[in-house]
Amino acid sequence: EDWLRRGYCQEAKTYGDVPLRVGFRPRKITVFLNPAAHDGKARKLFEKNAAPILYLAGMEVNVVKTEYEGQVKQFLNVVESKDTDGIIVAGGDGTLLEAVTGFMRKEDKKFRNTVPIGIIPLGITNKFAQIVYGSDIESVRFICEAAMAVVKGVSQKYDVMKIDVSFLILKRLLRHLNFIYIYIDY
Repeated sequence: EDWLRRGYCQEAKTYGDVPLRVGFRPRKITVFLNPAAHDGKARKLFEKNAAPILYLAGMEVNVVKTEYEGQVKQFLNVVESKDTDGIIVAGGDGTLLEAVTGFMRKEDKKFRNTVPIGIIPLGITNKFAQIVYGSDIESVRFICEAAMAVVKGVSQKYDVMKIDVSFLILKRLLRHLNFIYIYIDY
């Protein structure tokens, strides 16, 4: 695993070694880290696998360690696009869902349209991250690949909600038909 980390760190360093042009600043990344994810192992997994990649790439990283449920939503309510160039959710599926909910509730359309959300999969199941990166990848590679995707600025749009109304319509229709049947029969 050390050789794997070393390879990703060397690649990240090539991004960090590129000099900034005059008047430009490093990319600001806000990381929401849920240290309770993965049975309390998330902080160590992040610090050992993802953080070195982000720092070596020359990013200005602000880590917000969550302490309670709902904190990510509260923070997203007040953060502005001038404060960050990207959000990283480092935790499990619950942390990601909370961030997406806070993101979608945000009234600032410019923020929603310009600030990307990255995922560092630190939970036990990581269902959404498995959809994005594949399910047959081992933990260290999974985390390093996710961090490098942020460094490279890899972006892809995903639908975060699906509403299947056909079942609801069918259920209401059957209730209505049942009512008509009862009404006619009696």
